[in-house]
Amino acid sequence: MSKDYPFKTWDTYLAALEEFLQTEFYGETYPKYEKNHDDLAIVKKLVEIHGQDVQTGMERIINTITETGTRYAKDFFLYGDLKEIIDYLLSKGADLPEGYLYASNFEEMADEVQGYDARGFVIDHLASKGIITEESANRYEKWSMIDEEYDIDYELNQMEDPEEFERQRLAYLKSCSKFLANIK
Repeated sequence: MSKDYPFKTWDTYLAALEEFLQTEFYGETYPKYEKNHDDLAIVKKLVEIHGQDVQTGMERIINTITETGTRYAKDFFLYGDLKEIIDYLLSKGADLPEGYLYASNFEEMADEVQGYDARGFVIDHLASKGIITEESANRYEKWSMIDEEYDIDYELNQMEDPEEFERQRLAYLKSCSKFLANIK
């Protein structure tokens, strides 16, 4: 049995969060977490009571929602505590891993884009707070030069052309973020 609530480390909490974001049956593995599901309170306890590092928490939570727990990440952002967790960690001194939000992390397009909805929501939320700006986003890519037209067939008929992979990947990410889509 996995370590269930109450959590004392990022490892134990993020294993449960990943399970929550992947399946509606997470309560079978984490029954106490399911009953005490207040992610913001859990994160605050990890930082304030258990002394967990805020920067590590920020990086690992962003990684969890954009790479490993993507199935319900959009719902966690819209209806859960994710915005508040990000804001809390920033208020405690965590730096935003902004470059990570734009980076490619997989070799297959289907794997790559699975977390882009979540990335788009995080980018839009942080842009609404002035944390991500056009200037900071353009340090990583010239978003005004990226065509928003994503070829859905590209996933199915993936070419071996790294430049086309990158173009398609960025087009898809841009289509997932209102902020990036509006950079002119």
